[in-house]
Amino acid sequence: RITFKVTSKADSLFPVVSAASIVAKVARDYLLLNWKFQEKPLQGQRHEFGCGYPGDKITKQWLSSNLEKTFGFPNIVRFSWQTTRTILAEKANPVKWADDKEDDP
Repeated sequence: RITFKVTSKADSLFPVVSAASIVAKVARDYLLLNWKFQEKPLQGQRHEFGCGYPGDKITKQWLSSNLEKTFGFPNIVRFSWQTTRTILAEKANPVKWADDKEDDP
């Protein structure tokens, strides 16, 4: 039987969690450094997308400059991320789905 304990700030309290966090960050950095874009306009482009965190100026700049106003972002970008949603809401073409309900009074 395996038990799990959810703990706030676990990476600072448990060495094994801290080590796993470091391994995950190094693996992520390696994958991003070697990322091959599937989108033709981006193929061969340098990987200057910053650290990926919401407050990072380079990340926000990369997102803004790589937004395709109808289709969104390259497949490397998480559309569920709030920073992504904000840029889509402010700069992308609005989308109305056929099954969207109208707000009737």
